[in-house]
Amino acid sequence: MKNFLTIIILFTTIFNAQCNIKLPWDSLFSAHGLTHSMSMIPTYISADLNVNYNDGYSTGIWRLTPPVARKYGLIVNNNIDQRYDLKLSSEAAARYLKDLLTLYGNEKVATLAYLNGAALISDVAEIYHINLQNTTDEEFEKLCHFLELQYEAQNSAINFSHIAHLDSLYKHTGYVKYKLNYPIRKQTIQDSLFLNADNFYTHNPSVLPNTDWIDEVFIPENKENIDEWLSSIYESEIEALKQEQEELNQQKASKEKARVEAIKKANAVKIYLVKSGDTLSHIAKKHKVSVRQIKQWNNLKSDFLKIGQKLKIHTN
Repeated sequence: MKNFLTIIILFTTIFNAQCNIKLPWDSLFSAHGLTHSMSMIPTYISADLNVNYNDGYSTGIWRLTPPVARKYGLIVNNNIDQRYDLKLSSEAAARYLKDLLTLYGNEKVATLAYLNGAALISDVAEIYHINLQNTTDEEFEKLCHFLELQYEAQNSAINFSHIAHLDSLYKHTGYVKYKLNYPIRKQTIQDSLFLNADNFYTHNPSVLPNTDWIDEVFIPENKENIDEWLSSIYESEIEALKQEQEELNQQKASKEKARVEAIKKANAVKIYLVKSGDTLSHIAKKHKVSVRQIKQWNNLKSDFLKIGQKLKIHTN
C-alpha cells in the first residue's frame, strides 16, 4: 500500500508523462480551478474507468457517498443513482473538490479530505493539533501516515486506450436524452429499441437494475420518428397500466373477500341445547373445545347445567 504523499506525487508524474492525454472532465475541472492531478483521482480509486455497479456505500468512478452526492445535486434512491452517470457525477465531484480546496487552501489536503472524508481529516488534525488551513509539509506527512489509503497506487504504465470510449460515454455521443411525459416500463424501452441490458445500462448508467419504471432515458439519436414511437409506447403502457390496475383491484377484492370470510368463520357461533345427562366435559369434547372456553363464552360461574339451557359454542 502506498501512502497518500506517494499518490500525490504519482498524480503529477503520471499526468506529466501523459501530457497528451485529456480526460473527458479536464475542461470541467479547469473551469473550477482544479488541477489535472485532481482530475485523475478516478484512476486510483476505481478498479477501472468503466461504469460498473458496486454494492458499496461509496460508488461510481468518483466513489461519492450518498450524502455527498445528494448535497451536490445528484439523485440517489431505489430507482435512480446518478453517481453512475459520468457527466453528472464528475460535475458533483468537481464542485465538492472546489469547496474543499476553498476550505483548506491546499490541493494535497483537499484531495486527502476527498478520499478519506472531511470529518475524519478534522478528527486526525485535532489529535495532532494541526491547522488544516495552514498545513506544513511535516504536518501533512503526519496526516498521511495516520490515514494510509486503502487504495493500490497504480504505476506509470496506466492504459489510456479506453479514453475515447470514456469520452463518448461522458458526452453521450450518439444518444439523446428524452424526458418522458409519463413513466414507461424500462423493459418496454429496451425491447422496443432492440437494446440488450448491457447496451441499455451503458447509456443509462444511473437507472438501477431493479427499476421497473423510468421517466427519462437516453436513446439513439438516429432513431426515426421518435415522437411517433413514444406516442405508440404511451398508448401501450396506458393499456398495460389499466390491466395492471385491474389485476391489483381483483387481488385486493379477493383478499378482502377472504378476510371477511375469515372473520365470519372466526365469529361463527352455534347454539347448543343442554340435554339430560350432558356435562360441560361431554359437550366440550363433542365440539372439540375446552370447558374453560364454554364457561368463558357463556359467563358460567360453575359446572352446573340445566336441561334446555342454551350454550354458545364458537365453531372456529
